[in-house]
Amino acid sequence: MTHPSHRPEQGCRARPMNLYRRYFDLVAAGRKTVEVRVQYPSLRDLAAGRYLRFACGQDECLVRVVRVARYTSFEEMLDAEGPARVDPDARARNS
Repeated sequence: MTHPSHRPEQGCRARPMNLYRRYFDLVAAGRKTVEVRVQYPSLRDLAAGRYLRFACGQDECLVRVVRVARYTSFEEMLDAEGPARVDPDARARNS
């Protein structure tokens, strides 16, 4: 989960991550509050309190991680988090 932050801590180091425009705009507006990533080895150190710098083209958005959750499947994640937090503009999920 992420929260947009316009005042990062002094000297904060932010991990850069790219986002597609559609999702970048939602994160920057504070409407998308859950970012989903496969836990590659390079992401294992991601933890609450860390900063991420999402980028799309020349635009950037700094966010603070407030929680990291791990799920065994995409469906389990959607059931726990709710589709609207992952993609607020998506159509309702079929049962």
